[in-house]
Amino acid sequence: MKKESLWTVARSGIDMILLSPEQLATKGFENLINDSELSCRICGFLVDEMHLINTWGKGFRKKFTQIGPLQSGLGGYSFPDFHWIVTENRKTIIFAPTISLGFRILADLWHKAPITPDRSKRLRLYNSLNPESFNEKSRHLFRNDPEAQVLIATDCLMQGVDFPNVQDVVIAGEPDEADEEEQKKGRAGRDRTVVQDARCILYYTKNALKTADHIVQGSRNQKKNEPSMGVSMARMLLAPCKTVEQDALYDNPVSDSPCTCQSCQVNPPPSYDTCICSGCITEDIPDLRRKKAKHINLVPRKHRLSRPMRKLGTDYLQEVRFHIYLTDRGNIRTLYVPPDVYLPDTTIKLLLDRFALLQSQNDLADTTKHTTYLVPFLDKLWGAICDLREIFDAMRTNKAWDRANGVLSGLGFDAEIEGGEGSNSEVDEIGGSADQNVGHQESSAAPNVAIVPTTR
Repeated sequence: MKKESLWTVARSGIDMILLSPEQLATKGFENLINDSELSCRICGFLVDEMHLINTWGKGFRKKFTQIGPLQSGLGGYSFPDFHWIVTENRKTIIFAPTISLGFRILADLWHKAPITPDRSKRLRLYNSLNPESFNEKSRHLFRNDPEAQVLIATDCLMQGVDFPNVQDVVIAGEPDEADEEEQKKGRAGRDRTVVQDARCILYYTKNALKTADHIVQGSRNQKKNEPSMGVSMARMLLAPCKTVEQDALYDNPVSDSPCTCQSCQVNPPPSYDTCICSGCITEDIPDLRRKKAKHINLVPRKHRLSRPMRKLGTDYLQEVRFHIYLTDRGNIRTLYVPPDVYLPDTTIKLLLDRFALLQSQNDLADTTKHTTYLVPFLDKLWGAICDLREIFDAMRTNKAWDRANGVLSGLGFDAEIEGGEGSNSEVDEIGGSADQNVGHQESSAAPNVAIVPTTR
């Protein structure tokens, strides 16, 4: 063991690897997570004591900043190709090749789905790491509860289950063999009295067609770390008609004699004049490229905050956020969360965008309704909003008087502002008593001004 590299030992037979943040940027760790044998077993990545960075400062152990790029390197958490599954609301099984990928798909769909009490029932994760009682409950819900819509599973759900109500099977990543694909797609439409429009949709990786072409042409020398693919799967991927290729692979007859079993007589399988596979029917694929959303500001331009106001408001609300964070440190439920969860920067921006519309605490509650950690502190935040409103009003008043001074100066008058909003200071006497000054303002609602002609 002394002569073996620890990175080599960690590649197999190890269930948990403990690392310091400084090791994340090493070449040894990079080679470790790029090893196909280990990467397929990664099901979680935990960071301990991360919340203390807020207290110690970002300069403490700077290698903590490597965790962001590392997370991206292990795989993304956004799957816009699968968002239609949530919006179409069809009973769906998603097959993921690894537990890690299945979890990331679940996390993305979880945030995409509406926030409802049944969300934990609507989206379920099914794999061998779950307790059997959890998997059993998932099977029961998926079979019997119409609100249980999506089951994200590994290959452990490929056999031994007989759901009658599955409408769609989605396969994330091409299987090694066509047999595996057939087994998975067979989970859909098992009872034609319940489902008449069953579908199987395969999402393959960007290099899959190139790999398949090399295999079919017999010119591919497979490298050590490249994913495996059988000839049958390669042929299915390249086939212009999936049904014809399927018949060829399994030596199916050109035409089938009608089945005379009792089930088929009562409910005969559907027949089509033409093939309905994706190779024969052009599919209208939506453009999934991210488009920049057009921001619509509901606040009239004259009531919007200026840049200085927004800068001041952002700094002020960030201070309020940190004060809330410190106030809540005794709560065991939030012991390990950072300050941002109470009042995210995106929520601060939204508050400043809609500042003129925040006329009551109910308006504030509606604007921040998705920020659950903030709910107990709405009174404190509303007090901060009221403070900012007074500050912004004073800034607007001073700016208005500055503009008035400029206009008066242009007309040949000299304007002197003494004090600000609410000021009771006296105006200096210029060429007479204060009562004799032209334009003397008695109201405390605006700065005191004395206007004296400078030239004629």
